[in-house]
Amino acid sequence: MDTEYLLDETKRMLAHTEDLLKATANEAGEKAADARSRLSGRMRALRSRLADLEDEVETRARHAARRVDRYAHDHPWETAVVGAAVGAALGALIGVMLTRRDD
Repeated sequence: MDTEYLLDETKRMLAHTEDLLKATANEAGEKAADARSRLSGRMRALRSRLADLEDEVETRARHAARRVDRYAHDHPWETAVVGAAVGAALGALIGVMLTRRDD
């Protein structure tokens, strides 16, 4: 699983949990109020950690893109050769898959 999928799933879970908290807001009892309070605190902490994780992932992706861009500018011929090789390999793979599909 990739990080974006996990972040999205965690956000959905938080939204469902918030809906549950709102739906049970009128439930009486000290135990229910205590449980809602603890859950709300944990959700705030999780949202904060999630925001930090998103920032970190975005920063890493930006740095990786800069490194790739710098490499491509510093080594244009090598980059072109690798790109052509990858394109040729993908073309051959697609050709094989289409040939087998027709059989």
